Amino acid sequence: MFDNLIYFFNNPIELLYYLPVLLFSFALHEWGHAFAAHKNGDDTAKMLGRLTLNPFAHVDIVGLIFLLVCGFGWGKPVPINPRNFKNYKKGMLWVSFAGVLCNLALMVAAVLLFAGVLLFAPNLIHNEPLKSIFGYLVGINLALFIFNLLPIPPLDGSKIVETLFARWLPQGYRNFMNRYGRFVMFGVLFLLIQLGVFTFIFDFASDVVFGSIELLLKAMLGI
Repeated sequence: MFDNLIYFFNNPIELLYYLPVLLFSFALHEWGHAFAAHKNGDDTAKMLGRLTLNPFAHVDIVGLIFLLVCGFGWGKPVPINPRNFKNYKKGMLWVSFAGVLCNLALMVAAVLLFAGVLLFAPNLIHNEPLKSIFGYLVGINLALFIFNLLPIPPLDGSKIVETLFARWLPQGYRNFMNRYGRFVMFGVLFLLIQLGVFTFIFDFASDVVFGSIELLLKAMLGI
């Protein structure tokens, strides 16, 4: 449970790479929600100063502490008023998908940028700070993308399911999830951490994604 804290205590320099990437990834996710809401007719988030990439507008201090200590956490949810949407269903879907799509876009951009950097400066293939930063960009955003799509309130996946399948969801299921969704989410988070799912995601990012890029470029450049 406290692996993150132990790791950063033993490797304090890694925190300098990890924290800025984490804050920006969270900010981009929440900005995506605010931007999508604005484009669909709801300016609630904009009026409250949430249509910004400033991480401090989106940080929940308790959630950040939990993330640094335990490996999971949360940001401040972006406030929206669906009644302002030009089209309710379309607006809800766009807002719900926007955060994870921003994380996916940042992850893909990081992979392409890393490949581009190594293509023009292959000697940086052994630069550990560079690999750490890009590794965190891919790992954190991949984890945010996957986890936020789980259909558990208050995660984005639950809003997507409710919007797409509203007429088929039993009222008992809705009542249970609305009342106990957060407890279910924390339970699932705890289970995923114990099973090493997030560690697997980060290992996948560094070993598979970046490993493949390195092998490809070594073959192309003969390094």
